[in-house]
Amino acid sequence: MRSQVSRRHAVRAGALVSGLAGFAAVGCGDQQSSSPATASQVKGTLRVSHLGDKKQADFWAKSIGIFAQQHPQIQITGEPTWSWDNAKYIAEAVGGDAADLVWTSENYVTPLYARGVLQEVDPYVGKDKSFKPGDYFDSVLNAYKFRNKQAGWPVNWGAY
Repeated sequence: MRSQVSRRHAVRAGALVSGLAGFAAVGCGDQQSSSPATASQVKGTLRVSHLGDKKQADFWAKSIGIFAQQHPQIQITGEPTWSWDNAKYIAEAVGGDAADLVWTSENYVTPLYARGVLQEVDPYVGKDKSFKPGDYFDSVLNAYKFRNKQAGWPVNWGAY
């Protein structure tokens, strides 16, 4: 059976790759300058935690592959450490060894942020001049807000 990437998956991967590039530009590596670095200037590692089922693993492997081609100076790995009970990811976070980015649900963002496991993403997206909040539905962005701070970012969003 030939594997094809649907338009929906291509859009998701494109959004993810753009998001990872933006995060990489401001969030990883040892940048000492006060001015924002471009993605090509950043070097370092980035770990992405995701749900470990085959569909998610395949999606993240493809997305990480695209990102790695565009940013070979950044080492990125996908880790199937997320599960719906949060246990493994939270244990890693408590132990100081959690992934840099985590795929999660809007249902878990607020509790994880409120307990200091996640940090707000406002400083990162605020440095991205191409980001336009008006391009997103308020209800989607607000699902990942806590006390007016953007604690998470939607990668994909269903019609529910």
